[in-house]
Amino acid sequence: MKTQHVITSLTLAVIGALCLAALYGCATMNERSTEKFLTAAGFQRRAPSTPKQKESYERMKPYTLQRGMLNGKAVYAYKDEKQGVIYFGNEKQYQEYQRLIAQGLSNAEQLNENEQMDAIGWGFDL
Repeated sequence: MKTQHVITSLTLAVIGALCLAALYGCATMNERSTEKFLTAAGFQRRAPSTPKQKESYERMKPYTLQRGMLNGKAVYAYKDEKQGVIYFGNEKQYQEYQRLIAQGLSNAEQLNENEQMDAIGWGFDL
């Protein structure tokens, strides 16, 4: 009886660990897919190098595509916290990213219209 209880407990522990590993793998795959398709759409990858960029980077929400304005034009940014970089894109690149998603090539996160980011000081080419 005690042996059966130990086996049941071990089985549940293994199943729980496998479920956690699967959930982590899905999140990691989604992040990788997002970055892959941002790059395919023409987004530029940049690491913060100045104090102002580092401050802006720290305020950004990770793994969320955000919209901001620079010189009256929309810019989009995606913070990859693990890599320590931001992917920047303009409206044309964002539209291409959306097209790739619509084709079913990615499970990338959608733009949160309420999120704003600071694009000034990054040397981003519109």
